[in-house]
Amino acid sequence: MENSPLLSWLYAALGARSGSALIGVIEMSAALLMCTRRWRPGLAAIGSLLASVRFLITLSFLVTTPGIWQPTNPFGGSS
Repeated sequence: MENSPLLSWLYAALGARSGSALIGVIEMSAALLMCTRRWRPGLAAIGSLLASVRFLITLSFLVTTPGIWQPTNPFGGSS
């Protein structure tokens, strides 16, 4: 996360433990909001949007992590 332009500030501001806790709270809040679909569809839509944004931020790590596409990287290189 330290290479992500979207989340690098989070660890600098809160530290690793508190930053991770905040991310967990956001993810659990999104899940709980999505569970309200039957009674409050508007809240569920907000939860779904929050989860989608969180997913896109996580996907952005693919482009911002240095060396991820290097052939010597066991996770990014081709076999």
